[in-house]
Amino acid sequence: MVTRKYWDISTDGIYLKNKPKKSCKQIDFYKEKLYELMEKAVLKRLISDVQLGAFLSGGIDSSIIVGLMA
Repeated sequence: MVTRKYWDISTDGIYLKNKPKKSCKQIDFYKEKLYELMEKAVLKRLISDVQLGAFLSGGIDSSIIVGLMA
């Protein structure tokens, strides 16, 4: 059995355009980017001909998704 890395996170990808150079603004920058990406992902999946629902596990991830669905 061989263990190898099959993924890599690119730091110069299209999602990180206009990355701030000062560290004091980085947290806010990444918060906004994360919110934008999550909102786009949820809205993309809300397109349907039938009613949609969600299973809640009680975790923060499912709560965020349902909150964005609302």
